[in-house]
Amino acid sequence: MLHPTRLVTAEELERMPDDDCRYELVEGRLIRMSPVGGVHGAVTVRLLVMLSQHVQARDLGCVVTLP
Repeated sequence: MLHPTRLVTAEELERMPDDDCRYELVEGRLIRMSPVGGVHGAVTVRLLVMLSQHVQARDLGCVVTLP
């Protein structure tokens, strides 16, 4: 990535090459995020199912996920 003492803008972060890691931008500093695991995936699926059922039952649109 960039030199650790250099502050980064959101625009710079968007232009950085994908390195298969996720980052959080906090006050101009890049924070590497922990990879998600099995529990995270299970909770996400349960939440999406419940949300999707709610949305469909009320004809509110659709539920999608983004990477």
